Amino acid sequence: MIGLGAWYSYWRDPYHLLLTIPWFGFLSLVGLSYVLTNALFALLYLAEPNSIANAKPGSFLDAFFFSVQTLASIGYGAMYPQTVYANSVVTIEAMIGLVSVAVLTGLAFARFSRPTARILFSRVAVITPHDGVPTLMFRTANQRKTRSWKRKCECI
Repeated sequence: MIGLGAWYSYWRDPYHLLLTIPWFGFLSLVGLSYVLTNALFALLYLAEPNSIANAKPGSFLDAFFFSVQTLASIGYGAMYPQTVYANSVVTIEAMIGLVSVAVLTGLAFARFSRPTARILFSRVAVITPHDGVPTLMFRTANQRKTRSWKRKCECI
């Protein structure tokens, strides 16, 4: 059974959490974050009436899709900010969008490039003296084909 302290420390390191959870969980968190971020900005746009040109007044969907266009730097031009308040929110959202793309790119690269060990252990181990001390010894080999190896290792 895992104690409460283990879960607490697990959530205290979000970088490690995002690197170690399965891909389905990672992509689910990314998708959920994306939807929630756009919903939050949609609510901010709706806080001031008529802040987005060509949007239906009070339409959450229009504000949400305007947020999607802004966060992703798409900017179709059909809707655009028309008040100082909306321009301020767009500025903040655009910066968050750029930083988010950079962070997600780094996390995805780190997840793909994480090395995994491919080590082959011998089936037989011996205990023999080494520097006068009884020592457990066994052979190991790299199972991956690398350029530095000219022949296949037959250790077992």
